[in-house]
Amino acid sequence: MQQIAKHPPVGIIGTGAIAGYYGLMLARAGVSVRFLARSDHDVLAAQGLQLNSSTLGELRQPVDLCSDMGGLAGCDWILVATKTTANADVAQLLAQLPNPVVNVVLLQNGFAVEDELRPLLPARMRLFAGLCFIYARRTAPGQISHQGGGSIHIGYHSGALNTEQGEALAAQLVQLFNDAGVSAQQAAVLKARWQKLVWNVPYNGLSVVLNATTQQMMEHSPTQALIRDLMQEVVDAATACGCPLSDKLVPSMLDTTSKMGDYHPSMYADFAAAKPLELQAIYRAPLAAATQVGHCMPKTRMLLQQLEFIADRIKAGGAA
Repeated sequence: MQQIAKHPPVGIIGTGAIAGYYGLMLARAGVSVRFLARSDHDVLAAQGLQLNSSTLGELRQPVDLCSDMGGLAGCDWILVATKTTANADVAQLLAQLPNPVVNVVLLQNGFAVEDELRPLLPARMRLFAGLCFIYARRTAPGQISHQGGGSIHIGYHSGALNTEQGEALAAQLVQLFNDAGVSAQQAAVLKARWQKLVWNVPYNGLSVVLNATTQQMMEHSPTQALIRDLMQEVVDAATACGCPLSDKLVPSMLDTTSKMGDYHPSMYADFAAAKPLELQAIYRAPLAAATQVGHCMPKTRMLLQQLEFIADRIKAGGAA
């Protein structure tokens, strides 16, 4: 990692594991990073961000905070690291920015999240996708456990730029992350989102349905076989939708997951906290895309049906 020369401030909406990890990495490299923080504001102001990483060790970083969108005025990039279930509220926040042009990057899981957010944003805003391949969780306000990964794929989605201009701008953000010690690369948005779903579809949903960690699932042969089947369904759906993925992707993800130790995916954390589950972004949207081209994902659909039962129980205030 090198110290980055003077760079316009980067704003971050969100204070969870994704926001904290990438914000900390940028800040420790010398980038001015401003967090929009409300519920965690006092804790972050007192102790900053703390990262316990399997690869980087223990890091602590003071952070620049604001409690309203006015504090993010003048930021060159706005990284959105909230759950997709909050995107309607996020759009209202972004619309408050006085900047003539804002570059917004969605560091979120799921499929077609940019398509759903785009109509809610002012036309002046440029929208980018950020796919985070990382195993990290928030253990307490301002505290992050990082078990591995951290690479990020970035691509231009839409805005008042042509594709070439948008990708040139995405390349600048890629370079910024690489300079900060984060492995980053440009990627086609649609293909990158399918690639991320290969992991998210099986592990997120099954962690909730089975009340299990990734390690527990990988150590149970029938469940590991189901994970492989779900992964292959996503790969096949991506191909049917015109986004063929590498044959090495499924075995690589299985191998990486089996080696990373005990981990609860993000959907499990929402389930445990009785929060809304990201079923639209991670399941309904890709199922709809596959159906549109005449492709079936029966095991993925069954997993969604089980998750919908659990989500309805949570919404009703009953025991999941």
